[in-house]
Amino acid sequence: MFNAQRLNIGLVLLDSTWEYAKSYTSDGGMWINPIKEENLPYYFKKHNLIEKNKIIWETDEYLGKNTYMTIDGNLRESLCITYYFNDKRWEYVFCTAKKMKPNAYSNHPEKIKGLYYETSFVISKMEADSILSSWNLLITR
Repeated sequence: MFNAQRLNIGLVLLDSTWEYAKSYTSDGGMWINPIKEENLPYYFKKHNLIEKNKIIWETDEYLGKNTYMTIDGNLRESLCITYYFNDKRWEYVFCTAKKMKPNAYSNHPEKIKGLYYETSFVISKMEADSILSSWNLLITR
């Protein structure tokens, strides 16, 4: 469903082998790639919001190879490419991690050593394409 619209816009088509998880808050949902790559970059999932049989937005999420230990657990770098149908606009968000530095307010600086914190950046299409290329994930849009 909606693959003709995706093709028209340049979104990645939905793969029929992916596992579907219905959203409980909208008519949209999430499709998960059944082939998981632990240490290699891969196309992880497609997520969207549908209202009154119209797609509002759709996001393709790609996971990179780097994983970081944060206070909240492991974080794997990712790239999310979202298309907003009403605005006819794209958004590219790269999520990664930076090293935490002990500070004067920290009670246990030794626990922070080696930990990272999550950081996300809105980036350009060219930067997103460069990241996908460096991950050997060439996506045609």
